[in-house]
Amino acid sequence: LASPSGTGTDWFFSKVTIGGLVATGNALVETLLMMAAGLTPDHPLQLVLNALVFSLTAMYLIMFLSVAGSNPGRFAAMILLVIQLGASGGSFPIEITKGMNGFFQAINPFLPMTYSIYGFREALTSGLGTSQVSVSIGMMLLFMITALGLLWVSMLYLRRSGAVTYVETAKEE
Repeated sequence: LASPSGTGTDWFFSKVTIGGLVATGNALVETLLMMAAGLTPDHPLQLVLNALVFSLTAMYLIMFLSVAGSNPGRFAAMILLVIQLGASGGSFPIEITKGMNGFFQAINPFLPMTYSIYGFREALTSGLGTSQVSVSIGMMLLFMITALGLLWVSMLYLRRSGAVTYVETAKEE
């Protein structure tokens, strides 16, 4: 865990480790419970892997927005979630979502949830092609690496600038 004399990198690894454990547990519990309740995916390992990668991606993206933006960042994370629900094609196929002058269709390829949904669909039904899970996981990893990089840079900046003290980081942990 981060200490009063710790660096931004120490703080980063502390947060990422705990967040990663929570996200991993979430993904495993959720997918395994669904399968125990009777869900029979065509590719169970792909389902679990897709859930794991998306859970980590979402965790680190939200963590970045929360750390870098504080309360406004948390608000932005909630707005991003709401936008993803409409624009990722999970509720309705994106092809028929033409509202807001095509806004949802335009941002669809730039949302991590879009690739999560494609990966889940392929793992569950084998209907999108054999490489879809690989493409989806690759895209989510790109989002994850970007979020982690931005999180690390923001934590270095906040620690060096003195904008975040040890007392504030200890409250978060």
